[in-house]
Amino acid sequence: MPELPIRAYVDAADYAREIDRVWHRSWVPATRANELPEAGAFRTLELAGSPVVVLRDEAGELRAFHNVCRHRGAQILRESTGSVSELVCPYHNFRYALEGAFRGAPSCAGVDARATGLDLVPVAVAEHGGWAWVHLGPGAPSLATYLGPATDELARWPLAALVTKQRRELEVAFNWKVGVEAFLEPLHVPAIHGASAHPFVDVTRTRFFELGEHSGMAIPFRDPDVWTHGPLGEIARAAGIAPFAGLDDEQLSHHLVYLLFPATILMVFPNHLLALTFLPLAVDRTRLVVELLAEPAGSEAAATWYRRLEPGYEDLLREDLENLPWIQKGLAGGSLERLALTELEQRIASFRSSVAARLQND
Repeated sequence: MPELPIRAYVDAADYAREIDRVWHRSWVPATRANELPEAGAFRTLELAGSPVVVLRDEAGELRAFHNVCRHRGAQILRESTGSVSELVCPYHNFRYALEGAFRGAPSCAGVDARATGLDLVPVAVAEHGGWAWVHLGPGAPSLATYLGPATDELARWPLAALVTKQRRELEVAFNWKVGVEAFLEPLHVPAIHGASAHPFVDVTRTRFFELGEHSGMAIPFRDPDVWTHGPLGEIARAAGIAPFAGLDDEQLSHHLVYLLFPATILMVFPNHLLALTFLPLAVDRTRLVVELLAEPAGSEAAATWYRRLEPGYEDLLREDLENLPWIQKGLAGGSLERLALTELEQRIASFRSSVAARLQND
């Protein structure tokens, strides 16, 4: 099977090439669009080393900019989320409209608001599936073109109607690809998730499929009705929570796990999903954004049911996150020349091929 060399997980030069050829040439979900409900609402993030802000302008349109003042390069907004009427750099009070236009610098004599070349540097932004996506590089393809065959696959789920039940950000000590690859294969489930996920899914009957650079796997529930008429489904229905409308037999009886290249994992169940995005900070450090998404709760009983999901998913992720730094240490140790892959890890091979193809292209 195709594979990346071990140095891709530990070498700073390879990491720099990934930032340029993968991360500056990909659409990445930055925030749920419904978390920016009014003009001035914003979210900041560090994407591939670049501070970025996504916000609503005065007309209610999504905008994204490099969160960097054009005067001396200071980061303008330092909170992760909030609401502002304009963007004001705290270093010298350079002011910018929500549309990115330079408005002036009250504390600096001689800086004319009509001066050219001082507007904020824009970042491409588009909305799909309820997320605001950003693209750092020039000449970004349309988001629909980038998602390609994944667009129809994602349309099977009511993603745009979902709201955030819980959002967490974690800084973790491993390469971004180590994180992604942990969610591309079910082989580790019996060992790592023996008491949590393994009793519910049969990994030996997993179906794998590719969607261009993106991919997915469908893992059958041991009890096909567990999320509909089974124990979990009965509890949800008692709280007024039904499966998403219009699901087919596979969606009702399988756990679907998607990769949206390069580093967003969607773990989808019949009535909610968990979204994980691995954002690189350094060759051996990553910021993990975790979002638990579901339809709006129609009652306090429904809200309580969703809240009760949170500790279980925190434990499930902890089981992975406790192991992945040890993988990073093993890869950095210098004893391995290549990684062995099994049949149940074929999506890792596909992912590696996509990354390798990006690195080979100018």
